[in-house]
Amino acid sequence: MRIILNRQEAELLIKNLFRSELLEDEFMRAIDLFNSNEQEQSYNLLFNLWHDSQSPNRKVFYQGLLQASAALQLLQKQKYCGARKVYSCAIRKLLPYASLTKPFNVKEFVHQMINYFENYDFEFGVENLDIKPMPRPKLSYVILSEA
Repeated sequence: MRIILNRQEAELLIKNLFRSELLEDEFMRAIDLFNSNEQEQSYNLLFNLWHDSQSPNRKVFYQGLLQASAALQLLQKQKYCGARKVYSCAIRKLLPYASLTKPFNVKEFVHQMINYFENYDFEFGVENLDIKPMPRPKLSYVILSEA
């Protein structure tokens, strides 16, 4: 069963995830920027969170999100080889968090990233095709409930 959260509910849950660090506002702002396709600003906030984090696990999680953001930026710049390499690194870092990180459905995000990259036409680029491109991956305010 899926429960859709509003931003306020998501912020309450994220406080538990980051209870030892006062980062929830910056993290939520970084995710909002990521979802708005403002990759550079999102990347900068995530980088600061990664740099300042004291938790090795959280650092790896932030690094996975940083790499996902960088991969999408490289696609926009038509640097396809680099985008695929960084995308692969992001997936490897985010997979261990697929069931642990809440209030974001990281498993769904990883699935979206895989679909996006595996269906992207790297030879021609989506912008050269007369088809609707795949929706860009986003982190949604969703948690999975076992009920």
